[in-house]
Amino acid sequence: KKIAILASGEATNAERIIRYFLEKRTAEVALVIVNKAQPGTQAAERLSVPSLILTAQDFADGKALEILHQYHIDFIVLAGL
Repeated sequence: KKIAILASGEATNAERIIRYFLEKRTAEVALVIVNKAQPGTQAAERLSVPSLILTAQDFADGKALEILHQYHIDFIVLAGL
């Protein structure tokens, strides 16, 4: 199964979640979404997980949902966003 993490702030929880699933291999963190450039995008990229910056308007316009479909996301984890 594929997971998308919606993160904010320092994204330390997102990084922990990514590391957990890299070790357990029960699911794949396929995408990290943040609302502004921050350490979360850097942490995701260091761990070879794609990351995107989406605004509140992107969510309101349905762009976020389109992206989740493009990445074939099965589950969403809210980590501060």
